[in-house]
Amino acid sequence: IRLQVQGNRQCPSRTDPEQYDGRPRGQFLVRVSKCERGAQQAAGLRVTPWWQKNFARLAAERASVNALSGEGWFDGARWQLHNGLISVCGAIVAHDVEYPVRLIYPDLFPLVPAWVTPQDPDAQWSSHQYGKGGTLCLELRPDNWQPSATGADVLRSAHNLLRQENPLGDGHRGQ
Repeated sequence: IRLQVQGNRQCPSRTDPEQYDGRPRGQFLVRVSKCERGAQQAAGLRVTPWWQKNFARLAAERASVNALSGEGWFDGARWQLHNGLISVCGAIVAHDVEYPVRLIYPDLFPLVPAWVTPQDPDAQWSSHQYGKGGTLCLELRPDNWQPSATGADVLRSAHNLLRQENPLGDGHRGQ
């Protein structure tokens, strides 16, 4: 597959319907065409995960996530690969209820945020969750993410959500 992106300014003729799509300036036309060579090139494209090239950041992430156990609400940090992504499994405790969570780091971390999901693919804990077993909608998300934020910050945000909503607990909300 070959992707060709061109802005309207690059169209040779604004009057030729084969060349101009009629969109106002500033918008782009993307054409996809089959190209065996392009497909072969795309198949060879690989992204090196952040943790394979930034060992200092990996060490800092491990230290900050592992330190959460000392705060009394996160337990059992187990680092592992999940669907090819580095992740941390553990349990967030809110109102004496354990929520088994998975913190998932994308390959492009820290440029894009990590996210938290229940370990159980059928768990639906919150109205701030994208479907059963889906990602929790947290305070740290793509629209306000800063590369200086850590996985521990994302887990704190998940703890805040579960503590406020108290989806499975009998305690008082917000405590």
